[in-house]
Amino acid sequence: MILKKSHFLITTGHFGVTTHFGPLPNRCIQAKQTALGEGYFINQKITWQVGDEDVAEMMWRIMKFRPVEKADAAVPDDLDPDKLMRPSSSRDTKFFWDGVNAHELRIQKRLDGSLQHPPVPTVWQNKDLPTDYVVASGQGRVFSYVVHHAPKVPGRRVPFTIALVELEEGVRMLGELRGIDPAEVQIGMPVRATFIDFPDSDVSPGWTLYAWEPAQ
Repeated sequence: MILKKSHFLITTGHFGVTTHFGPLPNRCIQAKQTALGEGYFINQKITWQVGDEDVAEMMWRIMKFRPVEKADAAVPDDLDPDKLMRPSSSRDTKFFWDGVNAHELRIQKRLDGSLQHPPVPTVWQNKDLPTDYVVASGQGRVFSYVVHHAPKVPGRRVPFTIALVELEEGVRMLGELRGIDPAEVQIGMPVRATFIDFPDSDVSPGWTLYAWEPAQ
């Protein structure tokens, strides 16, 4: 940001303001791809005048972008997101749930390079440092499972299957196994991660849940 001033203003006086938008000087306008969408850097120039005299100006870079259009995914009929128990995120698990929101399964990485799940406090490093992790492929096999018939669970239709999946990376992770009749589930069957996006509602903001489904 650049600020130029020709003289001090009297605060009780009257002055005008004009704003001009344009590309960066000597630069080609090229799109920049960001997580928020396609954007462009441009200049914004603001000029203050007293009468016909320019008394100050400010130039700064600003980015304008077009938000990514996201199609509203249909919520499965057997789930009610307003009644489901939402994941509880803590300082130690925030990186994992942030990953789920980004459609990633993030596995905590220890100082010696080994992988850990579920996440544990990173007592081996400064607490202010971010948690180190790897992004799993999402591929694995059913190590164990249980079919839940009762009692009823808020937001879910019974019966449903909860599977402990051994991922290709070697750690095991719990989640609902969807898209298959409970009677057809088998130990060792290949599965993959899937993500269910729930939109904003009057009860809570949008959120994402991970689950398993049979690998094709």
